Amino acid sequence: MKNELLQFEYDDLKSKYLYYSDKLYSNKLGELSAIQLQNVVASVIKNDIVKPFFDLSYNYFSTRKIAIYFSMEFLIGRVVLDALVNTGIKKLTSKIFSDEGVDINILEEVQDTALGNGGLGRLAACFIESAATTGYPLFGFGVYYKYGLFKQQFNGYEQTEVPDDWAANGDPWFEPDESQTVVVRFNDTEVKAVPYVLPIIGYNKYRTSFQQNVFPLTLWKSEPIDGVTKDYAAKISDYLYPNDSSDDGRRLRICQEYFFASATMQKLVNLHLKVHKTLDNFEDYYCFQMNDTHPVLACIEYIRLLEENGYTFEEASKKAKKCFAYTNHTVMSEALESWNIDLFRSVVPPAVFKIIQDLNQELIDTFIKLDFFKINRYEVDWQKVNGYELTFGNKVHMSRIACYIGYAINGVAVIHSQILKDTVLHGWYEIYPEKFTNCTNGVTPRRWIRLCNPYLAEMLDSEIGHGWTTNLSELERLEYIKTSHRVLRKFAECKMEAKYALAKYIKKQENIDIDPNSIFDCQVKRIHEYKRQLMNAFRILYIYDALKNGMMPNFYNTTFIIGGKAASSYYKAKRIIALLKDIQDTINNDPDMCGKLRVVFLTNFNVSYGEKIYAAANFSEQISPAGTEASGTGNMKFMMNGAPTIGTMDGANIEIVNEAGSDNNYIFGATVDELRRLSYKPHEFMEKSHEMQAIMPYLTGGLLKGNYQDIINDLRDNDRYYVMYDLESYIYATIRAFSDYANEQGTGIYRFHSMKALENILHSGKFSSDRTIMEYADNIWHITPIFQ
Repeated sequence: MKNELLQFEYDDLKSKYLYYSDKLYSNKLGELSAIQLQNVVASVIKNDIVKPFFDLSYNYFSTRKIAIYFSMEFLIGRVVLDALVNTGIKKLTSKIFSDEGVDINILEEVQDTALGNGGLGRLAACFIESAATTGYPLFGFGVYYKYGLFKQQFNGYEQTEVPDDWAANGDPWFEPDESQTVVVRFNDTEVKAVPYVLPIIGYNKYRTSFQQNVFPLTLWKSEPIDGVTKDYAAKISDYLYPNDSSDDGRRLRICQEYFFASATMQKLVNLHLKVHKTLDNFEDYYCFQMNDTHPVLACIEYIRLLEENGYTFEEASKKAKKCFAYTNHTVMSEALESWNIDLFRSVVPPAVFKIIQDLNQELIDTFIKLDFFKINRYEVDWQKVNGYELTFGNKVHMSRIACYIGYAINGVAVIHSQILKDTVLHGWYEIYPEKFTNCTNGVTPRRWIRLCNPYLAEMLDSEIGHGWTTNLSELERLEYIKTSHRVLRKFAECKMEAKYALAKYIKKQENIDIDPNSIFDCQVKRIHEYKRQLMNAFRILYIYDALKNGMMPNFYNTTFIIGGKAASSYYKAKRIIALLKDIQDTINNDPDMCGKLRVVFLTNFNVSYGEKIYAAANFSEQISPAGTEASGTGNMKFMMNGAPTIGTMDGANIEIVNEAGSDNNYIFGATVDELRRLSYKPHEFMEKSHEMQAIMPYLTGGLLKGNYQDIINDLRDNDRYYVMYDLESYIYATIRAFSDYANEQGTGIYRFHSMKALENILHSGKFSSDRTIMEYADNIWHITPIFQ
């Protein structure tokens, strides 16, 4: 009976693929391009598998309590393979394709849906997938960018940016819904906001056709009204994060933020009025999670719409404070958005600015009742004028509005949430301690194990069953077999398969040969000074110099893999990339390093590149100074795939070590408390540092092609991220980690590295975004699953 059912499923699915292949292209499957195959798959999944469940999800608006996830970016990555995995038809599709002469891996040629920059956008993508999988009604809203961020290219060692026209070959997944178009009015013009909707497919854990959670992700595209505002409208949804080094760029950012906030709130308010004829009960049906400060104008727009519908400002303010919550993602003051008042007023309608003024007066009235010394420490700019008067100064501070309006404020790792209370948002914590909570980030195991690492997924299925896919804590069942030589050998073989796949991909993308038998040491993330890719560069140079001078005779063959993009206007980050590219060429062209050392800087690192990196890595570099990285999610992806962390006690690293044990990771560097007490004079430290003196000739003495005196001068004057201070302990943590790996390979006994790697996997259950979504749902949103 089982075989008959499988044959029926095969025949039924194959007939659907053949139907759409003929309907769309009048051709056979085996003669279609990767783009055409994706379009066929999309048609089958959207029209024949998930449509009834997708249509059903629209019934949840204004009929039960749901959460709305406001995010400026959703870094979705490649949709097609993710959809195949979550509908449960990937293996069957692979078999059908194979029988038709098609390798399913051709779908890897499909462009990423590049609607995000990094961790913030990828977190949003994980969250909405986890919500669909667990059944918690969380619907995302953002902007449908034409170009996303940018594609990274190089002119010599200099990063250049070109538009990433991710949908140039068509987009079969998002569909416009013209019937839900609204008009967004700015200070001096207006545009149409057209919703483009993507079905977010939850993992079909029951493998049945009668239950499949499919929730909408709605992204707004700006279009002109009667062609009058054509250029203006196009700019709003053209680029993610336009260069904000000029007033024009900053004005466009404000336009984007108000655009998607206004469009979303108009849609939901209009829909609620249609269903209930009143907004009195709006908060009973909606709660809004603001993913960082970009969506903050949504709460102002809600107040405006309430006033438009007859509510007083006092009534509207009170209602807004019941349904908006704020997630802070950074301790960097420069990332807590603030806008010049005159610039801000030139963009938003007068009514919006008037509401901000009214909120400011409400703050004044509230704080007059409070102790003066509390006011003095409060984070709203203030001055004493004829009594206590708090003003926004000459700026509109988005995080302050979020903290005042939001009924909940959360950080994204335990240490980050504590830092918010202690420093970044300390004044707000003093006034509203009950608002503050923590929800440690997570990532979806469907994409970050099952899809990206089929070798490991198959091993886990065979050892403990499929349950871990939707309950990652089941990985703890590996505890009983983790010392088995068979299991350790099998895991090592899975890792090697992933390393061969990555080596092949790097050869194709970068034209660089790397040895799969070498250690793969990986740091992939946005290029930023606080991420300390510069310290990684210094470490590589120190090891290179030691090898050149015969100081590390037993050093195990290693490939350092680094990837990430620098913001287009971030000069210092671009200089770090130039240094890394220079180091790559110098080391890779040195015949003395053959079989010892290799460096790869990945071009245009994205989600699809990451899928191969996380699966293949032997070590995960998480090296920001303690107290600067809010959480991190790359560290979790590496952990789930069996890469011990070489890192500081920062962000979620602390929780990773708590779960997997300090013996199974390699922690170095000063702690938050140590850095707070530290008296550090960078120029004196540079002169005394043995490591810095060893690498100085490479940076300023002509041993590299470029001269990096500017980097040295900057560190000497202001090493604000403690690169030189932590460098020595970083190098020795690396030597210890690599030595453990070498010992295992030398003895042929799977004990040292494989045991540590496996311990990280089996203790990674906490870092599933399923767990994170449940915490938000229970503690902040107060929503229940539709069905499980």
